[in-house]
Amino acid sequence: MIAIFKERMITLPERLEIGETAISARNVSVTISEKPILKDVDFELRAGEVAALVGPNGAGKSTLLSALTGDLAFTGEIDIAGKPLDTWKVTDLARVRAVQTQQNQLAFPFTAYDVVEMGRSPWQRSILEVEDESAISEAMEKSDTSRFTDRRYPSLSGGEKSRVSFARVLAQRTSIILLDEPTAALDIKHQESVLGIAREMADEGVAVVVVLHDLNLAAAYSDTVTLLSEGSVVAKGTPREVLKADIISNVYHYPVQVITNPETGEPIVLPIRK
Repeated sequence: MIAIFKERMITLPERLEIGETAISARNVSVTISEKPILKDVDFELRAGEVAALVGPNGAGKSTLLSALTGDLAFTGEIDIAGKPLDTWKVTDLARVRAVQTQQNQLAFPFTAYDVVEMGRSPWQRSILEVEDESAISEAMEKSDTSRFTDRRYPSLSGGEKSRVSFARVLAQRTSIILLDEPTAALDIKHQESVLGIAREMADEGVAVVVVLHDLNLAAAYSDTVTLLSEGSVVAKGTPREVLKADIISNVYHYPVQVITNPETGEPIVLPIRK
């Protein structure tokens, strides 16, 4: 039995060490229907970090994430775990990085368990296939979706679908995760829960990229913030360096003030309402 399994086994990717470069993007540009969406964007993510991509609607956040995942054509250079993105085989890439997109729709009436189980498909015919059951169970417990196990996915609310999709990402157990607006449909409890889990994973060495609209969530949970506007990077650095009143007011075309959380020291962005 063991001999047969070894014949089936596929080489597994090495785990990234904390501080090692997980994603490196240089001069990345994307043009869609002759319209430039991203313009010479540089981006870097290290293992053990949460990197937030923020900016107004249409700034290019999701486009950048799609380029980083390899789901969108681009010019420039993107390396994943030290290898050019275009040299990765599909299955090998799926064993290194997991992706949660904004669209949480499925055409067939899979159960929530089925959807989370899909996150384990890259590990078929590998030695880690034996972890499938425990990975799924742990992911659904962490994401507070265990009670949806037998529910048909289309019957779930938008927020419930988002959490099941997040559970699928967790079940994949990769060194890099990319999340596109994972908190958009969630209530405050589950917003904090999802980003808290992402933070815990980063502390354990996972590299996390997350697209966010909520600047205060970005301030609370990220190590670095990349602020995009009209397809270009306006500012990047720590939350304190990027989330400043003049920068935010200028980019979002709306006046804000930034105060400091007296307990944590993190910036809090507040709109100035007239």
